Amino acid sequence: MASDLHATFINKLIENFGDHQPITSRFGSHSYGDIADILCISASQFSKLSSGTATEGMYIRSIKNIEQIQEYEKVREENKLLEYKINTLRKDQTSTVRFTRRNLFSLIAVLLTASLSFFFLQFSNSKLTNKQELIDPSFVLTEFFDRDYRSEFMSPYVNVANAQQYCPCSAYEGMWTLENEYVIPLPGRKPGLYYLAKGLDQRLKCILSADDFQKGKRMIGFEQMYHEIWIDKNREPLTPKYFNLETKTYTEAFDNLDFEKNSNFELAAKIKSFQFNDFLLSDTTIRRIGEPTGRYASFINNELVEAYQIDIKDILQNVIGSALTFECQDAQNAFCDPNDLGEGSVLTFNCEYNISTENLGINGGYPYTKGYKLVKQNYSDNLLCDCKE
Repeated sequence: MASDLHATFINKLIENFGDHQPITSRFGSHSYGDIADILCISASQFSKLSSGTATEGMYIRSIKNIEQIQEYEKVREENKLLEYKINTLRKDQTSTVRFTRRNLFSLIAVLLTASLSFFFLQFSNSKLTNKQELIDPSFVLTEFFDRDYRSEFMSPYVNVANAQQYCPCSAYEGMWTLENEYVIPLPGRKPGLYYLAKGLDQRLKCILSADDFQKGKRMIGFEQMYHEIWIDKNREPLTPKYFNLETKTYTEAFDNLDFEKNSNFELAAKIKSFQFNDFLLSDTTIRRIGEPTGRYASFINNELVEAYQIDIKDILQNVIGSALTFECQDAQNAFCDPNDLGEGSVLTFNCEYNISTENLGINGGYPYTKGYKLVKQNYSDNLLCDCKE
């Protein structure tokens, strides 16, 4: 049964991509890595499929994916042909063929049906090639990390041949998102401003230029993040309702804040930011050092900020940019064996930010937790490096 599925899989690849060239690891002009991307599987899984060592379920799913791609291309070509025909008929004013209203409606109906089919299959195919929709569609990291296999594209990730050489960091490469939202109270002339972390898109990759000591242990994270600034229209102080001065912890009321459902709060602005993260792995900990690169307001509630005299530019440049300093403890490494890392794994950093111009009344640092969740792992096959240093 498995051998039959393997043969079917290879034949489907030949139909869709071209002749098989085992020596150069290609089907037609497409490399194994290109095809793995379009099938939404790892390069190591594709290696198993092409060599005949994959499971029956892997073959069935991959064959169905190829058939969907073929159907998508077929409908797209049919749609192009119909568009060409209708444009030709419109331009051919001297033709002796006369369209009756019935003829025109019939052609429009066919074109509409084809277009809907094309849209549906395009949507289905996009789900195959992009497993997770980004929080904000204007984020552009996917353009550099997840291009369509047909495009002229060089992947920034470690290739399969060097995955063992850059172990364990090759297991961490891929797409990471924010595990949970978190809130930071902002300083200002009056209390009641809050900085809500809504989501992020981070891509982790190994640093190929790392020295021998850090090779396979040092990574860079390209992080796009967006926040929201909310205002408490009552301008209620942080303490004692939201922060316990004795324990230096937030209260239950703070943890349960839901700005969207609380009529006392109103959205003042939406903020987008970008930063680089430097990660260093050890067998027990993961160090992260972030370096902000830029941030801007993508939306401002002008009427609200004028009424409450909120200077968004000052907040971005002088409050978040200068007044706040962020420090995070090393995360505990729960993935000393990199093979324990997989989609759904979380890296948790307990952090604290301090305010150089203290005016929130708690005399110290403000805690928050930032968790990164792995949602799309680039390499998931077995890694052989020893998890102990």
